[in-house]
Amino acid sequence: AAGTVLAGVAGFKELGRKDEILRAIKLHHKVADGLLGKTLKQADQLARQQELEEAMAAGGQEEEVGKEGIAVVEDGTARQGVKDIFAEPTGPGKAREEKPRPLDISHWFDAAGFLALLKPVINRLDGRRFLAFSMADGLVYFQVKALKQAARQQAERAGCMEIATMAADDPTMRRVLFAVVQRLRQEPDVIARHLIRDSYFGGYFLLTRKFGKELRGYYTPFHAECFGSIAEMERAKPDLLRDIVKVTPWAGEERRD
Repeated sequence: AAGTVLAGVAGFKELGRKDEILRAIKLHHKVADGLLGKTLKQADQLARQQELEEAMAAGGQEEEVGKEGIAVVEDGTARQGVKDIFAEPTGPGKAREEKPRPLDISHWFDAAGFLALLKPVINRLDGRRFLAFSMADGLVYFQVKALKQAARQQAERAGCMEIATMAADDPTMRRVLFAVVQRLRQEPDVIARHLIRDSYFGGYFLLTRKFGKELRGYYTPFHAECFGSIAEMERAKPDLLRDIVKVTPWAGEERRD
């Protein structure tokens, strides 16, 4: 399909490396052969990351650890977004790593207050569902829904009802969350910046469990010290979350062991 589209582009047939370009596009999901193939593969992963972030901001994500360790996405919009991201793509990726347009949140956002709203959900279970969990290496991973809840609560307290009552599928929420995380990036030792790109408010990660299947989800990583003692968090962690033994950034590819 990609070859058919490119064949119709004016001037493509005259390109000296047209065969190499076609081959790279067709195989970039399988083998990143050469610089061109690797570039296409990276562009595809960036596009899929942004699509997932848009879906998470619009619909939210709440994971449930089931008997088989499968993350259950409750919202229909988010479910489709995750399906699109994790399914094997059928076409060429689009090179787009675009930052959301700037959004002024200074009239209602307060970093310390926002962190205080996030803290209670760390390692808390609602049945088998969770919004955030800590790891012994000093990091805490929050799902998008936790950030949205805190943003709405803080905006409401400040009288900013435009944010507090924003519809779940309003695309502006992505700009809100990006602005929040950008502000938190300016605070020392809050956002684990080495784990996510500056153009996103989160990233997707692979959760390795002691028992059961691996989980894949979209999280914003924080340094635990901004919430208090990591030792206390770990002591209070439910057994269900203790089953998560390792968290690693996930690039959208199945591992080959």
